[in-house]
Amino acid sequence: MLPTCDRPASLRSCLGALSAVRGSWTIPVVVVDDGSGEPAKPGHHDHLEITILRTGELGPAAARNVGARAASTELIAFIDDDCEPRPDWLERLVGGVAGGAAAVGGRTASLEPGLFATASQALLDVMADAVNEPPGSATFVTANNLLVRREAFLSIGGFDERFRLAAGEDRDLAERLVAAGYAVSFDPEVTVLHRHPRDARRYLSQNIRYGRGALALVRARRARAMRRPGRGRLGLLAALLSRPVRAQGLRGLPASAVVAAGQAAHVVGFLAEAAARPHARGRGRERG
Repeated sequence: MLPTCDRPASLRSCLGALSAVRGSWTIPVVVVDDGSGEPAKPGHHDHLEITILRTGELGPAAARNVGARAASTELIAFIDDDCEPRPDWLERLVGGVAGGAAAVGGRTASLEPGLFATASQALLDVMADAVNEPPGSATFVTANNLLVRREAFLSIGGFDERFRLAAGEDRDLAERLVAAGYAVSFDPEVTVLHRHPRDARRYLSQNIRYGRGALALVRARRARAMRRPGRGRLGLLAALLSRPVRAQGLRGLPASAVVAAGQAAHVVGFLAEAAARPHARGRGRERG
């Protein structure tokens, strides 16, 4: 299941990578074009059976639900249009649910090098390490690399469509699956390559959006009387700021500085969303 909006070149690259995924089967792909200025035209790709649905700027959570409801398979895989899966992607995901999990998430790695990409990747790696324990109770899985049993997905109502941003809706889904008694696993060997921001403007904008989505997630937890999983905020921040240095030594100092700027932008987004919508959950429409 693949939502898209106004990224035709990235969409073609994603579908091209999907067509190279290992397996003897034809992969049914539901592309949900969520209000592109020019309708998406994915073209022909070997080994893919592509269905295109068009919606009107519903946001990524709702677009994914539209695609999932249209899917006829027992297992539903989610990926985004700015990602490219590795050839063993589906094999590993399917192997995970064969082991008893209702959902399996994997790792997102940077498709391109660069300072801002390194900082973005550090956030994903630290969160996955901090939150995805114990086994079977992973709650940091990303919607660009996820496989869910259709029955489990529908039983909890899919993605919460009140999350209108590409931020927080996937964590909310995982937390609700775990709360409902389903096993959710994380396999770091299941990898998709992602186009992280390559400049300061996009990087800071992304982190402001994450901050806005974080407030929506806090409110969702409060409404459901759910606790925040994983280690405390200060421990996460320390791990995040030190990640590039631990990985690269002193060469990682610039990336740590960029990480710090991203966390400041995260706080700005959180506070701005709280001030703008003191009683609302994440609204607006932005893409990852």
